[in-house]
Amino acid sequence: MAGLPDRQFVEDLPGNLFGRFGILVPGDRGWSAVIETALGGRVRRITRYAMEVRKEGFDRRRLEKIAAGLPEGYELRRIDRGLYDLCAAEAWSRDLVSQFQDYEAYRRLGAGFAVLKEGKLVSGASAYARCREGIEIEVDTEVSFRRRGLARICSAALILDCIDRSLYAGWDAHTQWSVTLAGQLGYEIVRAYPAYELYGNEFEI
Repeated sequence: MAGLPDRQFVEDLPGNLFGRFGILVPGDRGWSAVIETALGGRVRRITRYAMEVRKEGFDRRRLEKIAAGLPEGYELRRIDRGLYDLCAAEAWSRDLVSQFQDYEAYRRLGAGFAVLKEGKLVSGASAYARCREGIEIEVDTEVSFRRRGLARICSAALILDCIDRSLYAGWDAHTQWSVTLAGQLGYEIVRAYPAYELYGNEFEI
């Protein structure tokens, strides 16, 4: 959020989300003050971490080793039409594809990999946003399948795909867990910055 702080603009945001979740990034302390006073209990202040690839670049051999480390009984697959629909169908995985209007838009502009267990989607790494030069990575794992290295495997596969397609694989960390995962894949912290979680009018925090 840039320019002069605008209280009316901020007050209108919950209704404009149509019940969805959003993240507000204030450009300065003035915007932070307006967000906190205008929205009060509708927002939660958090800290995010801007990441970038280390100066030496990605270690391709390390990423290939990570991507090949799938536990027995699991399957790693590129997100196709069927997996796109599976991602969109569940709350925990929806953000893997939610920023694309439909599968055709995702096929043209997105990229992603998912892990399945006996045909069930359990983890994924995918493009949350796309620009001309690259993507921003979204990573999600179903709660009961966390801490098994699945997110790391999906992420490594997606980064390798980006390298092969000459796309920048952007990473912005929401939690310390995400910071740690990014570090394992070849990123480092640039800076920490404040942000606000906001929910649409049908949600209460």
